[in-house]
Amino acid sequence: MFGNDTRLKARLRKKEQQLKACESRFHSIITKSSDGIVIVDRNGIVRSLNPAAENLFGVKRDELMGKPFGFRIITGETIDIDIITKTGKTVVAEMRAMETVWNGKATSYVFLRDITARKRVEEEIEILNTNLAARAAELETANRELEAFSYTVSHDLRAPLTNINGYCQIMLHVCADRLDDECRGFMQRVFDEAQRMDHLINTLLNFSRLTRCEMHSKTFCLSETAQAVAAELRQKGHERRVTFTIAEGVEVDGDARLLRVVLDNLLSNAWKYTGKQESACIEFGVTESGGKPTYFVRDNGAGFDMRYADRLFCPFQRLHSKEEFEGHGIGLATVQRIIQRHGGRVWAEGEMGKGATFYFTL
Repeated sequence: MFGNDTRLKARLRKKEQQLKACESRFHSIITKSSDGIVIVDRNGIVRSLNPAAENLFGVKRDELMGKPFGFRIITGETIDIDIITKTGKTVVAEMRAMETVWNGKATSYVFLRDITARKRVEEEIEILNTNLAARAAELETANRELEAFSYTVSHDLRAPLTNINGYCQIMLHVCADRLDDECRGFMQRVFDEAQRMDHLINTLLNFSRLTRCEMHSKTFCLSETAQAVAAELRQKGHERRVTFTIAEGVEVDGDARLLRVVLDNLLSNAWKYTGKQESACIEFGVTESGGKPTYFVRDNGAGFDMRYADRLFCPFQRLHSKEEFEGHGIGLATVQRIIQRHGGRVWAEGEMGKGATFYFTL
């Protein structure tokens, strides 16, 4: 009988030790928790709290012990509460509660997590979304205005321009014998300028259409597109000595029609700006930049001053005079818009008299 009592007492001591060890671990977890933990009794009175809760409320432990918790406890739900600290600062906390027994009495463990920073970010995102929605509405309005402008350009401006061209031709052909050389020269200049204006209108309309049209992406061979553009350029200027070097098998995902416009502009530019070279070299290829394929068109033509590189892709901005090289300054702006629509970027490197290289990603 005595032996049984001894063994029982030993088991009880072991259980007590295990219980104390569990309580110690539990206390350590609560103390070290980054979330605030408050123990509240059935009457809403604070019976204990951890250091993280002290930090949330901005007070010392003794200032909360035995005081009303101040917030309605809803077991099993997560709600957001605003905690006003002693200094007047507002802390937004996420509150969860669970019922338990503490020191033999029914209580609630209240878990508090500081979400002030998250809420601030959410508010900023909401403001950004509101601003984006307003911006989208502005862009939609701008697009409608652009469409109205395009209609005006294509109809209201083109009609009188067509009349000017017609009258100029009549004057030059039907009335040529009644005009002296100087008058014929004036009429020819009016006709040439009207033609130039008509070409500019076409360029503007194409620029507007290409940057707004619906895209149809597919996988295709960009090398074949480059070859086709090069063949057209050779046919137009068969008297020139131009060497085209085009990388083979370059496949891309994108809108084939729009990327044809990109290569048409870049290769045509290279053709134009190598016009004064006795032996011109134009290359299309692909390299790698930042782990992504980077496509390029390189030439040994006039080049440009890198100090003005940021002006290259602005509409109507030209780094060479129209007496040196013809054009309206829309081509590279069109290239940039199309590349941006493909989620890529375009940039250029060059040196005066030593050619230029235009790079783009998709």
